[in-house]
Parts: sequence; structure tokens; C-alpha cells
Amino acid sequence: MTAVTDRPLRADAARNAERILKAAREVYGELGPDAPIEAIARRAGVGERTLYRRFPTKAELVRAALDQCIAEDLTPTIEAVRSATDPLAGLADLFEAALMAAAVAFVAGALACLVAPRRGRAPTPGAFDLFADGSA
Repeated sequence: MTAVTDRPLRADAARNAERILKAAREVYGELGPDAPIEAIARRAGVGERTLYRRFPTKAELVRAALDQCIAEDLTPTIEAVRSATDPLAGLADLFEAALMAAAVAFVAGALACLVAPRRGRAPTPGAFDLFADGSA
């Protein structure tokens, strides 16, 4: 018997997976890592069962969203670096792109922690520990 992962996705299932991943990146950016799966399904316009059918655990969803982020945000830079005439400059460009992607993710998470109390949610425990020593 062929496993589900061995078969290519049907066109509608592939569209749903893309919508789920896009929604996950948006919702995690707004609400942080504690964002409820229900919010992601609602934003994607799919039912929770559809989401869980494709991504059985939250960890799998997060991993797939991160993989998509890397593919979309870093792969073009990696390809450009591979053909760069100056390897050191190419490496610097890659580091810059990776740091920029990490900074955007960090700022989105930090903003979500700051906005959470205004939305009636408690911030993630330990969310402000990074800023406690005043160095950030």
C-alpha cells in the first residue's frame, strides 16, 4: 500500500496546503508561537480537519512554514551567491539575507508579545526575558 506522502498531492490539496502555510506564517507573525491552530485554519479558509490531515502536529506545521520561508526568502540569495564571482562577497550577502530574515521573524514575534495584552491575551511566559537586562 502506498503511503500518502509517496503520492503527489491533488491540485486542490496542494492549494489548501499552500493556503495553510501562508496563513501559518501570517498568524505566527501576528500572534507568536502560541497562536492557536484554529486561527490558522480560519485564516486559510479550511477546516481544522483539513489542516490536521496535512499537518498532523503543530511541530510539523511550524517546520513546513519555516521550510517555506527559507525556500522563498533565502533560496534566491543562495542561487545568486553560488554564481558570484567574489565568494567572500557572496557569503556576506547570504549572511545578510539570513540575518534579515531572522530579524523580521524576531521583530514580528516581539511585536506579537507586546500586542497580546491589548488583545486580551497574556503574553507568552518568558517573552520579555530577553529584554530584562536592558541590553536589547
